Amino acid sequence: MCAALGHDQRIGEAGEGRVLPASRSREDGFRHDFTRMILENMNDGLTVLDGKGKIEFVNRRLCEMLDYRPDELIGRDWWFIIYPQDIPVVQAQIERRKQGEAGRYECRLLRRDGREILCLFSAARRSGPHGEYQGSITIMTDITRIKLMEQELRASEEKYKTIMKNSSDGMLIYRSSDYKFVEVNQALADMLERTVEECLQLTVPDTLHPESRAMVMDYVKRRAQGDPTVPTHYVLTALTKSGKKRYWHMGVSRLDWKPGYVSTIMRDITEIKQMEEDLRRQNRALQEKLRETTLLRKKLSRYQEEIKQLLKRTMEIEEKSRRRLAVELHDGAVQEITSALHRIKICRMLLEKDPAGARAEMAVMEENLRRGMQELRRVIFNLRPLSLDVLGLLSTLKDYLKKFERETGIGVTLKVSGTERELPPERAAGVFRIVQEALHNVKKHSGADRVTVALVYRPERLRITIKDNGCGFSREDEVRAIKNGRAGLLGMKERTQLLSGKLRVTGVPGKGTRVTFSIPLPERVVAGEQNKSAYC
Repeated sequence: MCAALGHDQRIGEAGEGRVLPASRSREDGFRHDFTRMILENMNDGLTVLDGKGKIEFVNRRLCEMLDYRPDELIGRDWWFIIYPQDIPVVQAQIERRKQGEAGRYECRLLRRDGREILCLFSAARRSGPHGEYQGSITIMTDITRIKLMEQELRASEEKYKTIMKNSSDGMLIYRSSDYKFVEVNQALADMLERTVEECLQLTVPDTLHPESRAMVMDYVKRRAQGDPTVPTHYVLTALTKSGKKRYWHMGVSRLDWKPGYVSTIMRDITEIKQMEEDLRRQNRALQEKLRETTLLRKKLSRYQEEIKQLLKRTMEIEEKSRRRLAVELHDGAVQEITSALHRIKICRMLLEKDPAGARAEMAVMEENLRRGMQELRRVIFNLRPLSLDVLGLLSTLKDYLKKFERETGIGVTLKVSGTERELPPERAAGVFRIVQEALHNVKKHSGADRVTVALVYRPERLRITIKDNGCGFSREDEVRAIKNGRAGLLGMKERTQLLSGKLRVTGVPGKGTRVTFSIPLPERVVAGEQNKSAYC
């Protein structure tokens, strides 16, 4: 093309009678070579048309775009490389060139393989020496890829907007320079308890709870600086218009089709958080219940072992009581009755021969029977005082303490305070047995000459104290006594436990012993007199 243009120009100038100097000729040659090098190596396609629309020149880039050699294009009609549907557009543009206009427009070229190439055409008019139209010069820039990218971006934008409109999650686009909300969907507006218009007046910090504000803004700033370590998904706490605290899960990404803007997707997970907290609380409660259950199992195991020991002790005590009862009956009442039977036989033999002797034997026999009757009554009383069912605990204790004082010679003082309360027979028998066992220990081990029994009736409990002035004992003495088979103290403790009560035994060597136990009382009060101090 440059050669053609230079030749025409020189012809024109020669026709006008002008002579070109040698230096001018060399300068034109340099310009011709330099221009040709630029045109051949430019990144855009270029073609030169004559006034009839024939191709006079094409550069290398256009040949690469169309997959033709230069000799296959030069001399052909311009329409040969134009996509058929776009020929009217090009014809209209050529008419504009003829009118002297330059212009830019989009048009498709047709490759050898039939594919189309979308190009941006930049066309200029070629004029002759007298201004007549001699064709055009057109630069063609391949914008196929750019157009595809634009279409993809538009599709992405439309797709994002469609998703944003219909999403049940909150979606937001904000400007990274000032954190200003640019686009907000209805779901996010609802999450913030605002209208979309109100949301568009907010910035990112306006919606953050103080406990999350520093963290989120740090992430935002670092992301704007291109820090790749900033998490794209995290949980934050937000504030609604009414001041409610809400938990959101946030996902953050940049917008390829909108540089300088950031897209976020928020999902309200407050209920999930509450459920997690409820689960943690329930788990803690279950762990506590498990610990309690474990402790209860240990206690139950211990109680079961205690029950086994108690049953064993009960059987031992029962067997010991049976043996003692058998011995008492054999050595007491049975001996007296046996003696009386022998006396009856003797009386039968002496009745006719020696009436006086028979009467004497009958007197002895009567005494034997009387003693046997007393022994039987004592045994029956020891088994269970019948007066407990008729007279109650206090009267039975008074009778027993009088007999104890008479039989042992140990002085007994009974003190009662509070209003007497009725006890069920079995509980009254349990209390009586504890007092009886305590006094038995006083008689057998203490060496005391004085003992005080004090009953204190309180609204909910009965407390009884047995205190003597005997030799006393130490804790070591108590443990040693139990190991040596003295089961009196253990028996009292077991009976107290069966009555849901508490028992305490204290002693000081040389200063006596104190036994104190208390049991719960029933609610009903029995009519009776209130005694402050009573003695037997």
